[in-house]
Amino acid sequence: MHSTSAAPDPRTANTEQHRAIARVSALRESIDRIDEQLVALIGERQRLARAVGVAKHRAALPPVDATRESIVLSKIAAHASDHGVAEPEMRLLAEQLIRMARTTQGLPTVVRREAA
Repeated sequence: MHSTSAAPDPRTANTEQHRAIARVSALRESIDRIDEQLVALIGERQRLARAVGVAKHRAALPPVDATRESIVLSKIAAHASDHGVAEPEMRLLAEQLIRMARTTQGLPTVVRREAA
C-alpha cells in the first residue's frame, strides 16, 4: 500500500522555520524593550520611596507603615488577573518591591505576609 500523504516540501518547511525564528527574535526584542521600561519604572519607584522615607523622617512619622504595605500588596495582587498574571507571582513581585523600597529607606527588609 502506498501512503496518500505527500512528503513535506523541504523549501516550505525551511521558509516556515525561518519565519518562526524571525518571530522569536522579534518577540524577544519586544521583551527586551519591556524589561528596560520595567527597570526604569522600578528606578522611579525607588526614587519616590527614598523621598517618602525622607518626608516621613521630617514629619516624625513611623518609618514602617504595615497598613500601607498591606494595601499595596492587595492592590497589586488584585490587578494581576486583569493583565494575565497569576496572583501569587504578582504578590511575590510586590513583596520584592516593598523590600527594595525598605532597603532604599535604610529600613528592615522583612515583609509580613497577610493571613490566608
